[in-house]
Amino acid sequence: MKAMKALLASLLLATLAAVALPATIFAQGDEYPSEPLKIIVPFSAGGGTDVLARKFAQVLQKHYPAPIAIDNVPGGGSAVGLTKLYNSKPNGYAVGVAGTHLLTACLQGFAQFPWDSLTHVAILNTEPYVIAVRGDSRWKTIQDLIEDIKAHPRTITMGNAGAGALTDIVAQAINKKLSVEFVVVPFDGGANERAALLGGHVDAGIFSGSEVAPHAGPEGEVRVLAAVGEDRCPLFPDAPSLGELGYHGIPAGSVRGLAFPPKTPKEIVTAFEGLVIQAVDDIEWKNYMRDNGYVNTFYVCKEMMDYYNKLYENLKEIMQEMGLVKQ
Repeated sequence: MKAMKALLASLLLATLAAVALPATIFAQGDEYPSEPLKIIVPFSAGGGTDVLARKFAQVLQKHYPAPIAIDNVPGGGSAVGLTKLYNSKPNGYAVGVAGTHLLTACLQGFAQFPWDSLTHVAILNTEPYVIAVRGDSRWKTIQDLIEDIKAHPRTITMGNAGAGALTDIVAQAINKKLSVEFVVVPFDGGANERAALLGGHVDAGIFSGSEVAPHAGPEGEVRVLAAVGEDRCPLFPDAPSLGELGYHGIPAGSVRGLAFPPKTPKEIVTAFEGLVIQAVDDIEWKNYMRDNGYVNTFYVCKEMMDYYNKLYENLKEIMQEMGLVKQ
Protein backbone atom coordinates (compact mmCIF):
# COMPACT_ATOMS: atom_id res chain seq x y z
CA MET A 1 0.00 0.00 0.00
CA LYS A 2 2.83 2.42 0.86
CA ALA A 3 4.54 1.59 -2.42
CA MET A 4 1.32 2.27 -4.32
CA LYS A 5 0.89 5.63 -2.58
CA ALA A 6 4.48 6.58 -3.37
CA LEU A 7 4.03 5.59 -7.00
CA LEU A 8 0.86 7.63 -7.35
CA ALA A 9 2.47 10.63 -5.71
CA SER A 10 5.50 10.58 -7.98
CA LEU A 11 3.42 10.03 -11.09
CA LEU A 12 1.04 12.81 -10.12
CA LEU A 13 3.85 15.31 -9.66
CA ALA A 14 5.45 14.28 -12.93
CA THR A 15 2.29 14.61 -14.98
CA LEU A 16 0.47 17.57 -13.48
CA ALA A 17 2.97 19.82 -15.18
CA ALA A 18 2.12 18.25 -18.52
CA VAL A 19 -1.58 18.85 -17.96
CA ALA A 20 -0.90 22.50 -17.16
CA LEU A 21 1.32 23.19 -20.17
CA PRO A 22 0.10 25.91 -22.56
CA ALA A 23 -2.05 24.93 -25.52
CA THR A 24 0.75 25.67 -27.99
CA ILE A 25 2.32 22.25 -27.32
CA PHE A 26 -0.56 20.57 -29.14
CA ALA A 27 -1.24 20.31 -32.84
CA GLN A 28 -2.46 23.53 -34.44
CA GLY A 29 -2.54 25.18 -31.03
CA ASP A 30 -5.71 23.38 -29.95
CA GLU A 31 -6.02 22.99 -26.21
CA TYR A 32 -6.43 19.47 -24.86
CA PRO A 33 -8.72 18.46 -23.37
CA SER A 34 -11.48 20.79 -24.48
CA GLU A 35 -14.08 18.50 -26.14
CA PRO A 36 -16.40 15.75 -24.86
CA LEU A 37 -14.78 12.38 -24.20
CA LYS A 38 -16.25 9.07 -25.35
CA ILE A 39 -15.31 5.92 -23.44
CA ILE A 40 -15.87 2.85 -25.62
CA VAL A 41 -16.89 -0.20 -23.57
CA PRO A 42 -16.75 -3.35 -25.74
CA PHE A 43 -19.46 -5.09 -23.73
CA SER A 44 -23.16 -4.56 -23.04
CA ALA A 45 -24.44 -2.29 -20.28
CA GLY A 46 -24.66 -3.69 -16.77
CA GLY A 47 -21.72 -6.11 -16.85
CA GLY A 48 -18.58 -5.82 -14.76
CA THR A 49 -16.55 -3.89 -17.32
CA ASP A 50 -19.41 -1.48 -17.99
CA VAL A 51 -20.07 -0.83 -14.31
CA LEU A 52 -16.39 -0.16 -13.65
CA ALA A 53 -16.13 2.15 -16.67
CA ARG A 54 -19.16 4.17 -15.58
CA LYS A 55 -17.78 4.64 -12.09
CA PHE A 56 -14.40 5.66 -13.45
CA ALA A 57 -16.08 8.13 -15.82
CA GLN A 58 -17.97 9.60 -12.85
CA VAL A 59 -14.74 10.14 -10.91
CA LEU A 60 -12.76 11.30 -13.95
CA GLN A 61 -15.48 13.86 -14.66
CA LYS A 62 -14.31 15.80 -11.58
CA HIS A 63 -11.01 16.44 -13.36
CA TYR A 64 -12.05 16.48 -17.03
CA PRO A 65 -13.37 19.85 -18.31
CA ALA A 66 -15.98 18.56 -20.80
CA PRO A 67 -18.76 15.94 -20.72
CA ILE A 68 -17.87 12.23 -20.64
CA ALA A 69 -20.13 9.61 -22.22
CA ILE A 70 -20.09 5.80 -22.25
CA ASP A 71 -20.45 4.07 -25.62
CA ASN A 72 -21.38 0.38 -25.25
CA VAL A 73 -20.32 -1.60 -28.34
CA PRO A 74 -20.71 -5.33 -27.56
CA GLY A 75 -20.02 -8.30 -29.82
CA GLY A 76 -17.32 -10.71 -30.93
CA GLY A 77 -15.90 -11.28 -27.47
CA SER A 78 -15.13 -7.51 -27.32
CA ALA A 79 -13.68 -7.41 -30.88
CA VAL A 80 -16.47 -5.20 -32.29
CA GLY A 81 -15.95 -2.44 -29.73
CA LEU A 82 -12.17 -2.72 -29.84
CA THR A 83 -12.22 -2.44 -33.63
CA LYS A 84 -14.32 0.71 -33.33
CA LEU A 85 -11.68 2.09 -30.97
CA TYR A 86 -8.90 1.06 -33.36
CA ASN A 87 -10.59 2.93 -36.22
CA SER A 88 -11.38 6.08 -34.20
CA LYS A 89 -9.56 9.35 -34.77
CA PRO A 90 -6.38 9.60 -32.65
CA ASN A 91 -7.36 12.98 -31.26
CA GLY A 92 -7.71 12.06 -27.58
CA TYR A 93 -11.50 12.15 -27.51
CA ALA A 94 -12.18 8.43 -27.96
CA VAL A 95 -10.67 6.10 -25.38
CA GLY A 96 -11.55 2.46 -24.84
CA VAL A 97 -11.54 -0.04 -22.02
CA ALA A 98 -8.85 -2.56 -22.94
CA GLY A 99 -7.26 -5.41 -21.00
CA THR A 100 -7.45 -9.19 -20.99
CA HIS A 101 -10.38 -9.14 -23.42
CA LEU A 102 -8.18 -7.31 -25.94
CA LEU A 103 -5.39 -9.87 -25.60
CA THR A 104 -7.71 -12.85 -26.02
CA ALA A 105 -9.56 -11.27 -28.95
CA CYS A 106 -6.25 -10.74 -30.74
CA LEU A 107 -4.94 -14.23 -29.93
CA GLN A 108 -8.09 -15.79 -31.36
CA GLY A 109 -8.04 -13.61 -34.45
CA PHE A 110 -11.34 -11.92 -33.63
CA ALA A 111 -9.60 -8.53 -33.53
CA GLN A 112 -7.71 -8.03 -36.79
CA PHE A 113 -4.87 -5.95 -35.37
CA PRO A 114 -1.98 -6.47 -32.91
CA TRP A 115 -2.90 -5.77 -29.30
CA ASP A 116 0.04 -3.40 -28.88
CA SER A 117 -0.92 -1.29 -31.91
CA LEU A 118 -3.34 0.58 -29.67
CA THR A 119 -1.91 3.46 -27.65
CA HIS A 120 -2.15 2.12 -24.11
CA VAL A 121 -2.54 4.65 -21.31
CA ALA A 122 -2.96 2.79 -18.02
CA ILE A 123 -3.99 -0.42 -16.29
CA LEU A 124 -6.68 0.42 -13.74
CA ASN A 125 -7.41 -2.78 -11.86
CA THR A 126 -7.66 -6.55 -11.80
CA GLU A 127 -10.69 -8.52 -10.67
CA PRO A 128 -10.95 -12.21 -9.74
CA TYR A 129 -13.42 -14.52 -11.48
CA VAL A 130 -15.75 -16.78 -9.51
CA ILE A 131 -17.97 -19.77 -10.22
CA ALA A 132 -21.52 -19.07 -9.10
CA VAL A 133 -24.86 -20.90 -9.01
CA ARG A 134 -28.33 -19.87 -7.88
CA GLY A 135 -28.95 -19.60 -4.17
CA ASP A 136 -31.47 -22.44 -4.27
CA SER A 137 -29.13 -24.76 -6.20
CA ARG A 138 -28.55 -28.33 -5.08
CA TRP A 139 -24.80 -27.67 -5.21
CA LYS A 140 -23.68 -26.33 -1.85
CA THR A 141 -19.93 -26.51 -2.54
CA ILE A 142 -17.62 -26.55 -5.55
CA GLN A 143 -16.88 -30.20 -4.74
CA ASP A 144 -20.60 -30.97 -5.11
CA LEU A 145 -20.63 -29.40 -8.57
CA ILE A 146 -17.44 -31.13 -9.72
CA GLU A 147 -18.62 -34.55 -8.49
CA ASP A 148 -21.98 -34.09 -10.23
CA ILE A 149 -20.53 -33.10 -13.61
CA LYS A 150 -17.97 -35.92 -13.46
CA ALA A 151 -20.76 -38.41 -12.82
CA HIS A 152 -23.11 -36.88 -15.41
CA PRO A 153 -21.11 -35.33 -18.28
CA ARG A 154 -22.79 -32.68 -20.45
CA THR A 155 -25.82 -32.39 -18.20
CA ILE A 156 -24.87 -29.09 -16.50
CA THR A 157 -24.60 -25.75 -18.30
CA MET A 158 -21.84 -23.23 -17.55
CA GLY A 159 -22.45 -19.65 -18.69
CA ASN A 160 -19.97 -16.98 -19.68
CA ALA A 161 -19.98 -13.38 -20.91
CA GLY A 162 -19.56 -14.13 -24.62
CA ALA A 163 -18.02 -16.42 -27.20
CA GLY A 164 -14.30 -15.69 -27.27
CA ALA A 165 -14.38 -13.60 -24.09
CA LEU A 166 -12.00 -14.52 -21.29
CA THR A 167 -14.82 -16.02 -19.24
CA ASP A 168 -15.52 -18.30 -22.22
CA ILE A 169 -11.87 -19.35 -22.26
CA VAL A 170 -12.03 -19.92 -18.49
CA ALA A 171 -15.07 -22.17 -18.88
CA GLN A 172 -13.30 -24.21 -21.56
CA ALA A 173 -10.13 -24.33 -19.45
CA ILE A 174 -12.15 -25.69 -16.53
CA ASN A 175 -13.43 -28.48 -18.76
CA LYS A 176 -9.88 -29.33 -19.80
CA LYS A 177 -8.05 -28.93 -16.49
CA LEU A 178 -10.71 -30.65 -14.39
CA SER A 179 -11.41 -33.34 -17.02
CA VAL A 180 -15.12 -32.53 -17.01
CA GLU A 181 -17.73 -31.71 -19.66
CA PHE A 182 -19.83 -28.69 -18.80
CA VAL A 183 -22.01 -27.47 -21.66
CA VAL A 184 -20.49 -24.02 -22.21
CA VAL A 185 -23.11 -21.35 -22.98
CA PRO A 186 -22.01 -17.84 -24.08
CA PHE A 187 -24.14 -14.75 -23.44
CA ASP A 188 -23.88 -11.18 -24.66
CA GLY A 189 -22.13 -9.70 -21.63
CA GLY A 190 -22.02 -10.39 -17.92
CA ALA A 191 -25.34 -8.68 -17.22
CA ASN A 192 -27.21 -10.99 -19.59
CA GLU A 193 -25.36 -14.00 -18.20
CA ARG A 194 -26.35 -13.02 -14.66
CA ALA A 195 -29.99 -12.57 -15.72
CA ALA A 196 -29.91 -16.04 -17.29
CA LEU A 197 -28.54 -17.56 -14.09
CA LEU A 198 -31.13 -15.84 -11.91
CA GLY A 199 -33.87 -16.83 -14.36
CA GLY A 200 -32.91 -20.49 -14.33
CA HIS A 201 -31.77 -20.57 -17.95
CA VAL A 202 -28.23 -21.70 -17.09
CA ASP A 203 -27.05 -23.83 -14.16
CA ALA A 204 -23.77 -22.11 -13.27
CA GLY A 205 -21.58 -19.32 -14.60
CA ILE A 206 -18.18 -17.66 -14.62
CA PHE A 207 -18.47 -14.08 -13.35
CA SER A 208 -16.41 -11.18 -12.13
CA GLY A 209 -16.85 -11.07 -8.38
CA SER A 210 -18.52 -7.66 -8.45
CA GLU A 211 -21.13 -8.87 -10.96
CA VAL A 212 -22.70 -11.27 -8.47
CA ALA A 213 -21.80 -9.68 -5.12
CA PRO A 214 -25.07 -7.69 -4.84
CA HIS A 215 -27.05 -10.93 -5.22
CA ALA A 216 -24.92 -13.15 -2.96
CA GLY A 217 -25.14 -13.89 0.75
CA PRO A 218 -26.57 -16.48 3.14
CA GLU A 219 -30.11 -15.94 1.83
CA GLY A 220 -29.11 -14.44 -1.51
CA GLU A 221 -30.18 -15.30 -5.03
CA VAL A 222 -26.63 -16.37 -5.89
CA ARG A 223 -24.20 -18.75 -4.20
CA VAL A 224 -20.49 -18.36 -4.99
CA LEU A 225 -18.80 -21.76 -4.95
CA ALA A 226 -15.18 -20.91 -5.76
CA ALA A 227 -12.68 -18.40 -7.06
CA VAL A 228 -11.18 -19.46 -10.38
CA GLY A 229 -7.45 -18.80 -9.92
CA GLU A 230 -4.86 -19.49 -7.26
CA ASP A 231 -6.20 -17.03 -4.68
CA ARG A 232 -9.57 -16.49 -3.05
CA CYS A 233 -11.75 -13.56 -4.09
CA PRO A 234 -11.71 -10.79 -1.43
CA LEU A 235 -15.49 -10.43 -1.73
CA PHE A 236 -16.04 -14.12 -0.92
CA PRO A 237 -13.28 -15.17 1.48
CA ASP A 238 -15.10 -18.35 2.51
CA ALA A 239 -15.19 -19.72 -1.03
CA PRO A 240 -12.07 -21.77 -1.86
CA SER A 241 -9.98 -21.18 -4.96
CA LEU A 242 -9.55 -23.81 -7.65
CA GLY A 243 -5.80 -23.47 -7.11
CA GLU A 244 -5.98 -24.57 -3.50
CA LEU A 245 -8.05 -27.56 -4.60
CA GLY A 246 -5.26 -28.59 -6.96
CA TYR A 247 -6.57 -27.19 -10.26
CA HIS A 248 -3.98 -24.87 -11.80
CA GLY A 249 -3.33 -23.10 -15.10
CA ILE A 250 -6.73 -21.41 -15.41
CA PRO A 251 -6.88 -17.61 -16.04
CA ALA A 252 -7.72 -16.04 -12.70
CA GLY A 253 -9.63 -12.93 -13.71
CA SER A 254 -9.87 -9.80 -15.77
CA VAL A 255 -7.46 -6.91 -16.17
CA ARG A 256 -8.96 -3.60 -17.24
CA GLY A 257 -7.18 -0.57 -18.57
CA LEU A 258 -7.52 2.36 -20.95
CA ALA A 259 -6.21 2.75 -24.48
CA PHE A 260 -6.37 5.29 -27.29
CA PRO A 261 -6.42 4.51 -31.03
CA PRO A 262 -3.07 3.91 -32.76
CA LYS A 263 -0.80 6.89 -33.37
CA THR A 264 -2.36 9.13 -30.73
CA PRO A 265 0.15 11.98 -30.17
CA LYS A 266 2.40 11.57 -27.17
CA GLU A 267 1.46 15.01 -25.82
CA ILE A 268 -2.21 14.01 -25.67
CA VAL A 269 -1.39 10.70 -24.00
CA THR A 270 0.72 12.46 -21.36
CA ALA A 271 -1.99 15.02 -20.65
CA PHE A 272 -4.71 12.40 -20.35
CA GLU A 273 -2.48 10.19 -18.22
CA GLY A 274 -2.23 13.05 -15.74
CA LEU A 275 -6.02 13.24 -15.50
CA VAL A 276 -6.25 9.47 -15.03
CA ILE A 277 -3.73 9.60 -12.20
CA GLN A 278 -5.77 12.32 -10.48
CA ALA A 279 -8.89 10.15 -10.79
CA VAL A 280 -7.14 7.03 -9.47
CA ASP A 281 -5.83 9.06 -6.52
CA ASP A 282 -9.35 10.34 -5.76
CA ILE A 283 -10.73 9.05 -2.45
CA GLU A 284 -14.04 8.21 -4.13
CA TRP A 285 -12.25 5.84 -6.53
CA LYS A 286 -10.13 4.30 -3.78
CA ASN A 287 -13.21 3.61 -1.67
CA TYR A 288 -15.03 2.14 -4.66
CA MET A 289 -12.14 -0.20 -5.40
CA ARG A 290 -11.97 -1.34 -1.78
CA ASP A 291 -15.72 -1.79 -1.29
CA ASN A 292 -16.17 -3.83 -4.47
CA GLY A 293 -13.29 -6.24 -4.00
CA TYR A 294 -11.14 -4.98 -6.87
CA VAL A 295 -7.39 -5.42 -6.78
CA ASN A 296 -5.90 -1.94 -7.12
CA THR A 297 -3.42 -2.77 -9.87
CA PHE A 298 -2.38 0.55 -11.40
CA TYR A 299 0.37 0.83 -13.99
CA VAL A 300 1.41 3.33 -16.64
CA CYS A 301 4.34 3.64 -19.03
CA LYS A 302 6.96 0.86 -19.01
CA GLU A 303 5.48 -0.97 -16.02
CA MET A 304 2.14 -1.14 -17.84
CA MET A 305 3.63 -2.60 -21.02
CA ASP A 306 5.79 -5.06 -19.06
CA TYR A 307 2.65 -6.25 -17.26
CA TYR A 308 0.72 -6.63 -20.52
CA ASN A 309 3.58 -8.46 -22.26
CA LYS A 310 3.85 -11.00 -19.45
CA LEU A 311 0.07 -11.44 -19.32
CA TYR A 312 -0.07 -11.91 -23.10
CA GLU A 313 2.54 -14.67 -23.02
CA ASN A 314 0.77 -16.42 -20.12
CA LEU A 315 -2.59 -16.32 -21.90
CA LYS A 316 -1.01 -17.43 -25.16
CA GLU A 317 0.49 -20.50 -23.49
CA ILE A 318 -2.83 -21.47 -21.90
CA MET A 319 -4.83 -20.86 -25.08
CA GLN A 320 -2.35 -22.70 -27.30
CA GLU A 321 -2.73 -25.76 -25.11
CA MET A 322 -6.48 -25.52 -25.70
CA GLY A 323 -6.09 -24.98 -29.45
CA LEU A 324 -7.62 -21.50 -29.32
CA VAL A 325 -4.78 -19.43 -30.79
CA LYS A 326 -5.20 -18.52 -34.44
CA GLN A 327 -1.92 -19.24 -36.22
